[in-house]
Amino acid sequence: MKPTNDFKAFSISNNANVVSQERYEIDQSLKTGFPPNNITVHLLNKALRQSSTITSVVANFIATYSGDDILDNGDIAKLVVQLNRALEQKIAVEVPGASLTQKGVAQLTDKIGNSNTLAVTQKLVSDVNDNANNRLAKNQNGADIPDKNVFVKNLGLLETVELAKNAVSANGGNYPGYFRFKQVETLPTERNATMLVSAQGAKPTSEIVSYTLYNWYDNYIKTGIVRGSSVDTYGYTIDINGRRVFSVSPAGLIEAASANIKGNAGVFNVIHDTGKHAYFQFIEGAKRTAYVGFPSDGSADFDICNEKKSSKLTIGGELAAYINNNRVFSVSPVGQIDAASANLKGAGGVFNTVYDTGKHAYFQFVEGGKRTAYVGFPGDGSADFDICNEKEYGRLTVGDKLKYNGNPIAIFNDNFIADTNGNFKVSSPIASIHPDGTYELTREAEGVKVERIETGKYRISGCNGFAKDGAWGIHGGTIVPADSNGLNLIWVCESVDLSSGDITIECYHRQNKDAPIFAQNKRIKRVNDDGGVIYYQDGELCDIPDGRVINVRVQLPEK
Repeated sequence: MKPTNDFKAFSISNNANVVSQERYEIDQSLKTGFPPNNITVHLLNKALRQSSTITSVVANFIATYSGDDILDNGDIAKLVVQLNRALEQKIAVEVPGASLTQKGVAQLTDKIGNSNTLAVTQKLVSDVNDNANNRLAKNQNGADIPDKNVFVKNLGLLETVELAKNAVSANGGNYPGYFRFKQVETLPTERNATMLVSAQGAKPTSEIVSYTLYNWYDNYIKTGIVRGSSVDTYGYTIDINGRRVFSVSPAGLIEAASANIKGNAGVFNVIHDTGKHAYFQFIEGAKRTAYVGFPSDGSADFDICNEKKSSKLTIGGELAAYINNNRVFSVSPVGQIDAASANLKGAGGVFNTVYDTGKHAYFQFVEGGKRTAYVGFPGDGSADFDICNEKEYGRLTVGDKLKYNGNPIAIFNDNFIADTNGNFKVSSPIASIHPDGTYELTREAEGVKVERIETGKYRISGCNGFAKDGAWGIHGGTIVPADSNGLNLIWVCESVDLSSGDITIECYHRQNKDAPIFAQNKRIKRVNDDGGVIYYQDGELCDIPDGRVINVRVQLPEK
């Protein structure tokens, strides 16, 4: 009879109510556990299916190999014994005995013999090896000498062995150690030797003391380290035919006999007069054609100049551009742009900037000497900003109102907000209340406070009841959240304390039972421990729906 297995996998059918593996792996509950009073059934089913499936597999393994019934009776000790028995049975069935043709379990022996199934111990191998070492043949020409180092020492050959060990092959090779030479020189095929030199004896200050020398007939280049005043250094240098052409100090200062970089078009060099000025200049045919830097003594302006075209960009107290020695453009330290002309001209016409100091400024489009469009403040003292097509006389004006050809089409000021449902409303003093009692205020409502008293009840203080102009309805205004069909999600009951002016708002669940099933408002209140879902009843006291707010327009006390 097949053993009984009480441990069954849960929710394993193809259409089981479980969350997908992808959703399960990213769910926050996988790390933190289920939050209280908010358990999603299909997520709970997923967790139960994973744990129960692996439990059922392990229990089935125990039942198969132990032959016992696996019962869900809380007897953990018995289950441990049954698991051990199943593992022993599995090993006995699956692992064969070892032989020359297969891997498996082998028995050890410490006796010498000719068995193909017994394995020898380490002790037996050691005994056999010691026995062989004591019986080495004497016809091996020294191969069987137990201590060859002592043998070489007795012959007086230790020094010879050491010299051979440290010898350098004439055929080259790789050597792990290092060598010390006073001078190393390559064997040239012409007069082109390369040498590594460590200068001997006292050398004067600024002389190269350790260097590489490259030779080509009567020409040579030395590159290396320069002696300082004592055991310090003046840095690294390059000498060509006895002349120092380049050096780098320990601080990174570069000195060169000449900084000319010469090509077919001319010469590029660095000019520096100590304490005066410094610049890069470009020279063609012994004539300076361009420069970058401070070109004159005491000048604080930095120039980028093309002298061929008498054009220059000067960076100093201001940014200025010159073309043919004419000042065409400048930017002041405060960012003010001054230009001889701001025209941008194309085949279709001219685009330019007009600005009369202290009056007005705008962009205008000119065709054939006539303005055809403009963008900006075209009149002195005007606070309206226009976008105007004068060809068709279409003008959009942006001010405290949005107007087209002078006719208002929208009002733009800080007395408008988007309510909880995305509709623009006259704002004035507004308190926007979140489910937990946190809130935001418009600028006019500063000083108003909101608190959540208990589930579904909120108190607004620091006001004198609802706004009295009636712009938001009979009470002056409460806007509640609605769904995409325009159906409100809650009922509200409003009351005003006549002595203090405080407003109390109570929120009740609105089922919208008269709507089609798909449009009704079913809101989860909690999930029980057994996975059962409890919904709010129609008219039951509840908080503002998650992620939504209610907007309340209030009347501020007289100051």
